Amino acid sequence: MNTAAHRIARAALCALVTASSLSLSAPPVASADVTFHITGRGWGHGIGLSQYGARELAKRTNPNTGEPYTGEDIVRYYYGNTSRTTVEQVSPKTVLVRLDPAASATNDYHTRTSWTLRAGNIGGVLVVKASNLPTAGVQVPQDTWYRFVAYGNGVSIYRGQELWKPAGVTKLTGTVTVHETGDFSPRLVQVDEPTGIYGRRYNRYRGAMRITNNGGRLKLLNQVALEDYLYGVVPRESPASWGKDTPAALQAQAIAARSYAYTTPGELFTTTMSQAYQGHSSGSDRSKPDFSVGEQTYTNAAVNATRGKVVRYHWPDGRVEIVRTYFSAASGGHTANLEDVWTGGAPKPYYVGVPDPDLSSRYHASWPEAISYTGAALADKLRAGSRTRGASEPSPATVTGVTITRARNGSGHAVWVKITWSNGASHTVPGDAVRNALGLRSTKFSIGKNFVPKPPVVGNPAPPELTRHEETETLLAPTGPWVTSTGPNFSGGSRLYTETPFSWFSARFKGTAVSWMGSVGPNYGMVEVYLDGRRVKTVDLYRTSSATKRTLYSAYGLRDAEHTLDLRVVNGRNAASRGMRVDVDAISISGELLQASTPKHRTDDGDPVLTWVGGWAKTNEDPELWLSRQTYADAKGAVLYFAFTGTGFDWIARVANSGGLARVTVDGTRTATVDSYNPTTEIGRVVHRVEGLPWGRHTVRIETLGTRRAGSRGTRVAVDAIDVLGGPLTTLMPPMVRIQDTDPTVVYRGTWGAQPVRGASGGYEKRASTRDASATVRFDGRGVRWVAAKGPDRGTATVHVDGRLRGTFDLYAPRTTAQQTIFRDMALPSGKHTIVVTVKGAKRSTSSGAWVGVDVFDVWGVAVR
Repeated sequence: MNTAAHRIARAALCALVTASSLSLSAPPVASADVTFHITGRGWGHGIGLSQYGARELAKRTNPNTGEPYTGEDIVRYYYGNTSRTTVEQVSPKTVLVRLDPAASATNDYHTRTSWTLRAGNIGGVLVVKASNLPTAGVQVPQDTWYRFVAYGNGVSIYRGQELWKPAGVTKLTGTVTVHETGDFSPRLVQVDEPTGIYGRRYNRYRGAMRITNNGGRLKLLNQVALEDYLYGVVPRESPASWGKDTPAALQAQAIAARSYAYTTPGELFTTTMSQAYQGHSSGSDRSKPDFSVGEQTYTNAAVNATRGKVVRYHWPDGRVEIVRTYFSAASGGHTANLEDVWTGGAPKPYYVGVPDPDLSSRYHASWPEAISYTGAALADKLRAGSRTRGASEPSPATVTGVTITRARNGSGHAVWVKITWSNGASHTVPGDAVRNALGLRSTKFSIGKNFVPKPPVVGNPAPPELTRHEETETLLAPTGPWVTSTGPNFSGGSRLYTETPFSWFSARFKGTAVSWMGSVGPNYGMVEVYLDGRRVKTVDLYRTSSATKRTLYSAYGLRDAEHTLDLRVVNGRNAASRGMRVDVDAISISGELLQASTPKHRTDDGDPVLTWVGGWAKTNEDPELWLSRQTYADAKGAVLYFAFTGTGFDWIARVANSGGLARVTVDGTRTATVDSYNPTTEIGRVVHRVEGLPWGRHTVRIETLGTRRAGSRGTRVAVDAIDVLGGPLTTLMPPMVRIQDTDPTVVYRGTWGAQPVRGASGGYEKRASTRDASATVRFDGRGVRWVAAKGPDRGTATVHVDGRLRGTFDLYAPRTTAQQTIFRDMALPSGKHTIVVTVKGAKRSTSSGAWVGVDVFDVWGVAVR
C-alpha cells in the first residue's frame, strides 16, 4: 500500500504544524500524571481504495448493474463513485525504480559506492552500455557476478578482484546501462543486495539497470516497462491468494497501482514511499527462484486482465485527468476525504469518503492492541515527532489534556488535535502529525483520559430471563489454581476462588446476555472482564464488609450469536484491601452454554515485553501478518527471551520453504529442536506448541541455529506472535555478560592506564583523569552496569546511554573500595545500545585527585563490536 507514499507531497503541509500552533491561555493544572488510552480503527491513511474493502466488494453484486463487481466497478466506487470517473486505456510507459533500500529524500536516493550484478537466467549474458563504449554495447565474457564500482566521476567494472575493461575502457562515463541478452522470456538482471529490500539479498528484476555516479555514490535504477513493474507491485500490495475467490479485488489493485505509477513524476521507490515493489523473484539459485514475495500467478493475471487501464476523471469544463490513486489496507468502515487526513490539501471530487465494507480486516472494528501513554510519555513522543516537535512544550511539562476535532463527513478521522500542557499552554496540530508521532495505524483514533471502556450494552438494558449455571458446570473453563469452598451462602452450596494473579475463568455461550455472580469483601482483589476478546471493564471487589451472591458484571442486548466472557485476576488490589481473592459463584446466560476453553493471550512480536538479542530484523509491512510485521533472523545465535504465567504457549509465524532450525528451551531444562520449514508459504502457522506445564511462571528461550533441513532454501527463523495459555508475557532478562576493562569491545579515548586495585575484578582497572577521556561499550540487550572503585583520589564522570545524558557521578569515598556499582539501568528497551563514560576532569574539594576508573561493564545481553 502507498500509505507512506506521500511523504514528499505532504512535506509541503508540514509548515501547517507551526502555522496552526495556538498558544492559548489556560490556568495551570495539577502536576499529577494521567494516563491516556488510545483506540482506533483502520490501517493506513484511508483515502481512496481500501484493499480489504475491495476484496469484500468483489464478493458482492453491483446494485447498478445486477452483476458481480468487476475491478473497474471497484475503482470507480472508491474514486468519485460517479459517471465522471472512468477506466480507460493509456499508452505504454517505462518507469524508473530506485533499488537502493536505504533511499530517502535526505540522501539524494543513493548511498552505495558499488553494485554487484549478473544475468538473471542461467547462461544469460549481460550487455553493458555507456557513452564511451560502442553504441551496441559490450557483452560480458562470463555468466558470473560483476561489480560496478564508483571510480572518480565514472564507473569501473570488476570480475572478482580483476578489473574488466570493456573495449579497453577502464572508466565508463555517463549513464551506464546493463541488460540481459539471449533467448529468455523474461530477460532479467540479478542484483546482489547484502542489505536488500524486504530482507532478500538476491533479487531478479525485469528490464534493465541504469547506473550513474553522483559524487562518488552510485544510483541504481531499474528501468522497466510499466506493466512489467506492476507484476512486482501487486503481490506486495494485496495478498496474491485473494485471486482464488476474488480476482476482481486484485484487478482493482492493478488499476490503482498503474494509475499511481503513471501519475508519479520522476523516479519511484521500492517501498511504501511510492509502492511496494519486489521485482520478479529472489534467491541466489537461479534454477530454483523464490517467488514468495515476487511475481505470482494470480496477480500477474490481474495485471494482464487490466493491461493499460487507469482511472480518469472528467471535469465539467472538459478537462480529463488521470487520478493519482492513493490506496491503503483498510479504512475502518468509511474512507476519508483527502482534506480530512492531510490538512491543507485541496478537496477533490475523486477523494470523497464512501462507506467501506472492509469487514475481513482485523482493523475494521478496532485495533486489536491496547495503546496507553502517561502524560509524560505522551509529551516525550510529541517532542520527538518531526511534525509535532514545534508544537510541544519543553520538559518537564507533560500533557494533561487532548481534544480531537473530527471530520464533518462522518469518516471519523481526527483532523485537528488540541494538546493541553501542564504549564497551561495549548497547541493545535493536524491529526496526521499526531498519528506519525505516536506510530498509530491511521488518523481514525480516539484519545481518552483515565477512562475504562463501557461494556457493550445494546438496545433495552432491562435484564432478560437468564439461566444460571453453577461454577461446577463442566462447560465452563477455569485456568490456574482455583479452589472449591462450600457454604450455605453460596449459589448451589459452593464456589471457586483464587488469589493467584493472571488466573482465568472463561464462559462461552450463544445468546444475548450474560452475568457473573460472586462475592465482595475486605480481602478481595480486582478482575479484568473481557467480552469477545476485548477488555470492557475492571471490577474492584473490595468492600468494607463481606457479601455473597452479588452480580459483579452483566451485559445485555448482545447480538444473538456466540460470545465469550473471560475473567482475568489482576496482579493488584485496592490500597485498602487486605488480600487479592476473586471468586466465581455462578454464570448466568440467556441462550445456550457452549464448551469454553482456556483463552490464549496474544503478544505481538513488536511488544516491548519481548527481549531480542542478536541479529534479528523486521519484515516490511504485510496486512496478512499479525499487526503487519514479524521478526526474523537468518544467522546463528539470535535469541528471543520471554516469561509467562500459565500452562503453555504457541509460537506463531509465517513459514515458508526457506525456514531453518531453532532451539526452544523452557525453564532452562526442557529443550526441543524446532524445524520452521514448510513447503508452501503459510500465515499464522503454529511453529511450536508447548502445553501441559504446571500452572505458574515459566521462562522461554528461542535460539536460531543457523542450520536447515535437507531441501530447505534458507535458515530463516521468524516470530509473528506468541499465544500464551494463561496470563500475559512478562520480560525475561538475558543472562549477564561481564566485560572486563581489558576487553577489546571497550573503546577508550584519551589517556587511560592500568592501575592495581585490591579487590577489583582481575586485580586491575583502567583509569583516567584527563577531561573528556571516555570509555564506550556497545551491546545488544536490556540492561547495563558500570562497576569501578571509589576512593579518596576519585573525581566525577558523566554517563550517556544512547546519546542521552543519564547523570553525573562522583566516585569519591574516604577509603578505596573496589567493585562499586556506579551506574545501572535494567529497564532499557530490547535492542542495541551504547553506554559512554566520560571523565569530567573535576573533583570535590576533599578529593586528592580526579581519577575515574573502569573495572567492568556488565551487560544483560551481548557485547557488540
